[in-house]
Amino acid sequence: MTPTTDPDVAALAARLDDAQLRRVETPSIENEGGTVGFDVELAYRVQDALIERRLARGETVVGVKLGFTSRAKMAQMGVSDVIVGRLTDAMTVANGGTVDLSRFIHPKVEPEVAYLLGRDVDLDDPDEDIVAAISSIAPAIEIIDSRYLDFKFTYADVVADNTSASGYAIGEWIPMREAADQAVTLRVGDDDVTGTTAAILGNPIEALHALLDMCRRTRIPLRAGYVILAGAATAALPLTENQIVCDVDGLGTVTFAGTTYPDGETTGARRASTGEGMTAHQTHTASAAVVAGKAKPRGRFPHVKVVGDLIFVSGTSSRRPDNTFVGVEVDELGTTNLDIEAQTRAVIENIRDILAEVGADLSDVCQVTSYLVSMNDFGRYNQVYGEYFDEDGPTRTTVAVHQLPHPHLLIEIQAIAHRRRD
Repeated sequence: MTPTTDPDVAALAARLDDAQLRRVETPSIENEGGTVGFDVELAYRVQDALIERRLARGETVVGVKLGFTSRAKMAQMGVSDVIVGRLTDAMTVANGGTVDLSRFIHPKVEPEVAYLLGRDVDLDDPDEDIVAAISSIAPAIEIIDSRYLDFKFTYADVVADNTSASGYAIGEWIPMREAADQAVTLRVGDDDVTGTTAAILGNPIEALHALLDMCRRTRIPLRAGYVILAGAATAALPLTENQIVCDVDGLGTVTFAGTTYPDGETTGARRASTGEGMTAHQTHTASAAVVAGKAKPRGRFPHVKVVGDLIFVSGTSSRRPDNTFVGVEVDELGTTNLDIEAQTRAVIENIRDILAEVGADLSDVCQVTSYLVSMNDFGRYNQVYGEYFDEDGPTRTTVAVHQLPHPHLLIEIQAIAHRRRD
């Protein structure tokens, strides 16, 4: 296969996305026998499609990250350019919080310098000064987790995989200052590695210039409020069940703990107190959770509740965290057009993401109840539903309702899943 068409690109993005959601390794795209002609240009198209899948699940892009900012790594890979990936709100780990290791395949951590954009960067202005757009600087830790088998990949592979971006924690922001050749220490439990910020293209400021150049070429926007991770200052260490601490001279410290919850506990139900991705409430032997990066429930109820081996997902719509909706477009005359196919797909993807936060996926769903505002939409809803489930899937009931909580909503789906035990 030569992946040049939009369906080919979408299929590769789906493969990488599924690997991340299921925590299962996938072979190299470029070195796989059936894939030819896979270059960096195509890889960025796959990354774009991968990010679109995250956005469809309700995540929001909150920044960018650089890779291959080590000249030794560039030489090893035989390249001369840095690579750029996107950060989303679902990747955020609170400074001083915890992160559940079951979210990842084979995670590692790297010490970084983080910058905060104080204004939009004009990619088309040849005189744009990206350094002048930076308002703050902080120490950071990035979690990288390649979706590729044995953490082995080519240059194009890692670009497609959103540069292995999986999580990040940021220390206290301070006003922008010089951070050249500052000592850096990364500790994971009893293991540590030291280096300096000079490992980031000689000076982290140079990484900003390289970022601007690459974003001009790839058309990745740089917006006010974005976090920029400038690149690793030392070699990576495996992320294990320990305290992780990064110290950067002149900038400060950032820390979090890697945690593996005891068998039988859900990962999602404890994240509010830890600051990792979710808020949670404990009730007797059950656990309930509101998932970060998803539209906030319009009432005092969770996205998901786990009782024993059963997982109950509240009625889920296509609403995004900013309270806009997938499948809603307004034309130049002000006419609102509602798309049942886009809404159905977004609903199911949202349910997939909610399940992933408690260690399950769509294959674990055993019962579905769908609520349609109009049965005239049944055919197209049914067609999209068939992209995700078949006759071996969950039982289903579809009912017509007078209305849903917002006039733009055409569909909500409620689901029950059964958690598998290995």
